[in-house]
Amino acid sequence: MSLTYEVPDPGQAPNRLAGMIASYLTNGQPSIAEAVDVVGPHIPGAAAMDIDDLALAIAELWVGGLRGWQGLWAQDSRTVIDFGGNHQRTLWEFLGYGDLPFDVAVTNQLVASAELYGFSLGAAIQGGLSPGSTAFSRAGQFGAFAMVSTFSLVNDYRVSGELVAGRKAPDATAIRIAALMIAHEIGHILLRIGHPRTRPGCIMSSGWFEEPPTPGPQCPVGSEPAMTPGAAMIFYDRVLLDTVQQ
Repeated sequence: MSLTYEVPDPGQAPNRLAGMIASYLTNGQPSIAEAVDVVGPHIPGAAAMDIDDLALAIAELWVGGLRGWQGLWAQDSRTVIDFGGNHQRTLWEFLGYGDLPFDVAVTNQLVASAELYGFSLGAAIQGGLSPGSTAFSRAGQFGAFAMVSTFSLVNDYRVSGELVAGRKAPDATAIRIAALMIAHEIGHILLRIGHPRTRPGCIMSSGWFEEPPTPGPQCPVGSEPAMTPGAAMIFYDRVLLDTVQQ
């Protein structure tokens, strides 16, 4: 089975993506209540839907966002999502199986996609956007590496619930937010701390980049389960790793 999800032709329902989402919701990852809270503003009637209908609605929202990215053009006269595959989160996550000599990789490439092996509410409502991620690194000194995409900071395209054109962030703001994004991922790399759900002002919150965190000790280490060192597990594919090492 392919790891990435290809956007279907208009008029075709994203059933495979919906099936993956339904399996996560059924297992409580995330809970139905959390999903409704996040997607409710974007999906009318979400609170009254059963799991299958909610999963399909989320999949349609996700795919609609990806189609929006496909219709945007960059300054090099190419669409920001093309056939090169560089926008796929999978490509960036699997870099770590090689001899990657970095702990942090910063790119201005748009990373926006859908995968069949992981579900993120944040990605679903933002057209699959991945501003950053932490993944396994075979050669890394910490066993993990981080990818940070500055695309949304250095381009005129902004994402906030819907895909809209806007003005790019001022340079000073972009630099500050990029630094905070890197710090967020370093928290995953060094301490394996996760995403606290009860402290939206925390730098480790999964949605802080839409509203930069408030200075100060918003979420000290150990303040809740997600902020406990080791709470965030870095998984890897043993079969793929064995293949690479042969």
